[in-house]
Amino acid sequence: MHLADGFAYLSLITDVYSHKIVGFYLSKDLSAQGPLKALKMALANNPNSNNLIHHSDRGVQYCCDAYVKLLQDNKIKISMTQNGDPRENAVAERVNGILKTELLEEVFADFETAQHCVAVACSIYNHLRPHGSIANLKPLEAHLKTGNLKKRGKITIKSINKKRRWKWLCERFLEALGAFKVITKKLSIATQLYKRITSSATDLFPVELLLSRAHFRFHR
Repeated sequence: MHLADGFAYLSLITDVYSHKIVGFYLSKDLSAQGPLKALKMALANNPNSNNLIHHSDRGVQYCCDAYVKLLQDNKIKISMTQNGDPRENAVAERVNGILKTELLEEVFADFETAQHCVAVACSIYNHLRPHGSIANLKPLEAHLKTGNLKKRGKITIKSINKKRRWKWLCERFLEALGAFKVITKKLSIATQLYKRITSSATDLFPVELLLSRAHFRFHR
């Protein structure tokens, strides 16, 4: 991640079934401490670690003694990519792409600002960002499910019956406002935002994507 005076390094642990980010940590260097803290967060939030497999690339952080020991202590099997092909870790690459293109700025003023924005972005992603590959559920919803999740197409304005469109849009909009506890004095701004979202949504640019971008910008 770009900072005004350098870089920061984001470590993520993602559940492949639900696509939920279960652990994250932003660090100032590329040492193993960032990935270790992200893994510890994931383990603390998900105490049931039975039959888990940890998949990663072959970065030195994931091969170091401390990281491998933490996995082994929790009886988690270790899997690694064979080469540098991003398709061997497609879910991780997809999550990284969503955070970078939809929820995070290109450059942050300082490390503390980046830390705050990462926490907000991960929360929005988990609670509000649906995925076609998990039956158009949000990651937090999918995380509570079991069994196969049927892949579906993107939700767009035109894919919803006309009689249901207004209700659906209002529900998504109120969900966005509630997520950040918008106070009364900001409602005029919220109304303008709503008009911009509904007028911009098309088949090629899903309304949920517009909402996910608007959430973050409105919050800031």
